[in-house]
Amino acid sequence: MKPQSSTLEYTVLGIFCNLGPCTTYAVMRELAASPSTYYRKRAGSIYPTVQRLLKQGLIEEVSEAGPRQDTQIKVGEAGVAHLREWLSFPISMAEVAHTVDLIRLRFFFLAALSAEERIRFVEEALVLTREHLRKTEEVTEATV
Repeated sequence: MKPQSSTLEYTVLGIFCNLGPCTTYAVMRELAASPSTYYRKRAGSIYPTVQRLLKQGLIEEVSEAGPRQDTQIKVGEAGVAHLREWLSFPISMAEVAHTVDLIRLRFFFLAALSAEERIRFVEEALVLTREHLRKTEEVTEATV
C-alpha cells in the first residue's frame, strides 16, 4: 500500500533529497531559514515527521555518524520514487488554488479604499512581493 504523505512530509523528504545524508536538525534549520512563513512555523514539527518517514521506509539512517556523532539520514529508493510521483504531472487544480495568500485576499476588498489608497496598497504589495521573490530566488540558487 502506497503511503499517503502530507505537504510537510513531502517537503522534509525533498529537503533530505536535496541535502543528501544529513541530520534531522539540518532539515529543521533549512525550514527555519525559509523565506516562507508557512515552513518556518513548522520547523518544530520535524522530529515527529522524520519518525513517520522512517517508519514508512521512505528515509533511512546512514550507518556512519556525522561529525558530531549525530544520526545521518538519507532518502531511500522508495522515498525517491514517492517524491518523484508527487512531483509528476498532472498537477491538480486543488494544489494550484490552495494557498493562504493574505495579499490576494485583501484585493477582493479594495473597493473599501479610495482610488489613491488602492494605488498605494497595490504599489506596496508589489514592492514587498518583489523583495520576497528576490529572497526566494537567492535561496533557490543556493540549493541548486
